[in-house]
Amino acid sequence: MSEHRGISQVEELPFLAYRFLLTIDGMEPMLFTEVSGLGYSMEVIEKEVSGSTHSLKKMAGPIDYDEIELSRPINTSTELYTWCEQCANAVVERKNGSLDLLDETGNPVANWTFNNAWPMKYAVSDLDAGDGSVITESVTLTHEMLERTQ
Repeated sequence: MSEHRGISQVEELPFLAYRFLLTIDGMEPMLFTEVSGLGYSMEVIEKEVSGSTHSLKKMAGPIDYDEIELSRPINTSTELYTWCEQCANAVVERKNGSLDLLDETGNPVANWTFNNAWPMKYAVSDLDAGDGSVITESVTLTHEMLERTQ
C-alpha cells in the first residue's frame, strides 16, 4: 500500500452515500436514500475575565441538535407512518435509534446513534400521474442526543 504524506491511500478515499439503514427501537429496520441533519451546534457563553476589562472567556453552553431529515421511495410498510400519526394525535412516544451509512456492498461504514427521538414532520412527494417519477416519503425526527459511534 503506498503512502502519501504519512496517510495511506485507503484512508484518503471518501465514503460514498449509497444507502442509509435506520433502526428505531421496536420497529423493523428501514432503508433510506437521503439523510440530512446529522449535526449540532453549541451556544457560546462569554464571561468577562476578572481583573480585566478587555478579555472575555468563551465557554461552551447548551447543545442544539439539528433535526434529522430522512427520505425514501414509498413502499408498502406503514410502520413509520403509524408512529408519525400517533405523535400527531398527541401520543408522543420517544424512541432511541441509530443510522448506518452503508457502502456499495451493504456493509456499515459509519454509524450515528440518537436518543429520545420523535417524528415532528411527515410528508409524501407530490403525486403527478404524468410525471412518472418515484414517489417518496420523508420524515423529520427531533431528538435530544447525537453521537457518531463508527
